Amino acid sequence: SLADAEEVTIPLSVPKQLTGLTGEVNGELIELSWDAPENDYVVGYYVYYKSSATTTYTLTTLDPTSNSISFDKKTLYPESADTEISFKVIPTNDFGMASLEDALEVIVPLETAVDPL
Repeated sequence: SLADAEEVTIPLSVPKQLTGLTGEVNGELIELSWDAPENDYVVGYYVYYKSSATTTYTLTTLDPTSNSISFDKKTLYPESADTEISFKVIPTNDFGMASLEDALEVIVPLETAVDPL
């Protein structure tokens, strides 16, 4: 019936921002996780980063489809002296992506100490 059909709302717009973005360093890995926006038919996420020395975000080649990702920090910074990296994760659906400017930012401190032998 028509009443039943009205209960299913398919968005005709880009997704809302995700929430609960966290990031941490675990050994050589950077781990990001987040809560997906509800009912926005998210098909994937774009992961952007910037170093502490820059003001603009750069799109990574990372392509998470679930609500977490981990990757080797050397992937982004082979010889970096940066002390921290900022990340934004942008949900996308068939209508486009959420706003980069308005997205949550998480700052991940990098371990700069050398392991003692």
